[in-house]
Amino acid sequence: MLQRVATLLFGAIAVQGILLAQYGIGIQGGPLIFQGVWEARQALTNTHGWMAGIQVVEGKKGETGFRIGVDYGERSYHLRARNINRMEEYDITSSLMWLSTEIRWPLSRRFGLFFDLGPVIGFELKEKRSGVDFFEEALPGEADSTLVTGLVERGFAIRDGHWRIGLSAELPVADRLRLTLGAHVCPGVGSWARGNGYATWDTNLCAGVLFRLRSTKRA
Repeated sequence: MLQRVATLLFGAIAVQGILLAQYGIGIQGGPLIFQGVWEARQALTNTHGWMAGIQVVEGKKGETGFRIGVDYGERSYHLRARNINRMEEYDITSSLMWLSTEIRWPLSRRFGLFFDLGPVIGFELKEKRSGVDFFEEALPGEADSTLVTGLVERGFAIRDGHWRIGLSAELPVADRLRLTLGAHVCPGVGSWARGNGYATWDTNLCAGVLFRLRSTKRA
């Protein structure tokens, strides 16, 4: 009996919390600027990309909350790296999906400005590459290089891990509609460059729209 009462009480508290919370759902996207650090600076050049997706945010105006995001995007880059007994040089486009979760701390109640911090995990979905492999120890009669053009490989594997740190803002357009802006840096490591584990420094600029599920007039 006591367990049943406790379960009902916990359920009522959880429902009340959900009803009182301020949830929003939206879309956003923008350029992905990234570069390798340490040894990856020489291996990765001509880097550029983009990302776009959906986000769910929670938190009343001026209060700490959280954000969950699911994004799809691409990393395009030129790779020149040594792999065992060969040198590989490719132009590559890696397609990825990122899952992010962040805590949001308010910096300004009046302007809807937040400081964001949280982890990002990336899953590689597809890789398209063109280039050449140079074999350094080819046997007599064997080719010392292999030309690859437009090769596409598909799969689903964890290839990216970063911390997302930066600022976001919600600018009111209507009672429940917000224009969202964000600028974040994401230091971390990834193995999307032909399995090479490289440290990278990402910068993501994004813009989008957010719809609050409850009116914020009294928030």
